[in-house]
Amino acid sequence: MHDHYSEPLNTAQMAQQFFFSKEYFCRFFKKYTGATFSQYLAKYRVLQAEQPLAQTSKKISEIALETGFADEGSFIQCFRKYYGCTPRSYRKEITQNPFFRKD
Repeated sequence: MHDHYSEPLNTAQMAQQFFFSKEYFCRFFKKYTGATFSQYLAKYRVLQAEQPLAQTSKKISEIALETGFADEGSFIQCFRKYYGCTPRSYRKEITQNPFFRKD
């Protein structure tokens, strides 16, 4: 999943990879991660968007698509859920931080 997070993924595909039923995979995944597959994937995608937001000048829509979100709106909504702000305001805040270092 971590190698293919930017691609469309669903529980049926993942279950098939492990030769599990979809229902068993969902229970198994939640038991060991504490999150549903969809929640985990969304959070992982948001985390992957952090670096390009802070270190590039790519458009928000471009970062959204590169990290596997269907569109900019769903990316913004998900980002706000985990960070409490929009990707644009996060970018502005992080780049104005005096301790921020762009590598």
